[in-house]
Amino acid sequence: MLSDVLIPLLDPRRPDQVGAYETALDRLGEAVKHVDVLVPGHGAVAAGPEVAARLAADHAYIDALRRGDDPADARLGQDWLAGPHQSNLEQARHASG
Repeated sequence: MLSDVLIPLLDPRRPDQVGAYETALDRLGEAVKHVDVLVPGHGAVAAGPEVAARLAADHAYIDALRRGDDPADARLGQDWLAGPHQSNLEQARHASG
């Protein structure tokens, strides 16, 4: 979560991953208000306003999935994320349909 290189990765084996991710982001949002530096599991360290920007990027990606839109996200420029992104799109469609 909150990576500059990875999109949110939803677990296809678990139900309502879009909702679970939204809940987790909301909880992280409270913590992010109190941190100056973020060390994500993958990607570069973020400091200052970049921390909130990462939270906003993950929220925007999940919000687009929830609406049924294809997210406009710079992290999707990496070809190897096409498969996980497609899986996320399919999960979101099944959750809403």
